[in-house]
Amino acid sequence: MVQSLALALEGGPMQTSCLVLLMVMDIVCGLIIPVYETLYYLRYYRATRQYSSKLTHWTTYWIFFGVLHLVQRVLYWFPFSYEIRVIAILLMAHPRVQAGLSIYNFLVTNPLLTIKAIDARNRLREHIDKVVLPRISNFRLYS
Repeated sequence: MVQSLALALEGGPMQTSCLVLLMVMDIVCGLIIPVYETLYYLRYYRATRQYSSKLTHWTTYWIFFGVLHLVQRVLYWFPFSYEIRVIAILLMAHPRVQAGLSIYNFLVTNPLLTIKAIDARNRLREHIDKVVLPRISNFRLYS
């Protein structure tokens, strides 16, 4: 973000103002409003002990918010990575779009992906039981 700000300052006033507007949008819509909404629904849940789908929405938002920040740190050299992250955060934070819940439903509750993950785990267990453990049991550190 600092590198893109430095490049924008070299580009001229229009580019600088667009980047500053994008940063303000990122901070307000991607951080301040979600923090307020999350704290509001946490307080509501603690007071009433009633489940709210909004609490799930904001929980998944924060999970994917962290993932997006990590991905952007790794792919900082990719053109428009900051802009793509801001758009994804806005889509996840929007109460009608709820892109975070859509990603969660696809990745976590998708039965085909769940079956493939369970199958991979079982194959890994078999490999460990048949190949790795016999080799380790025959290994001696001191003779």
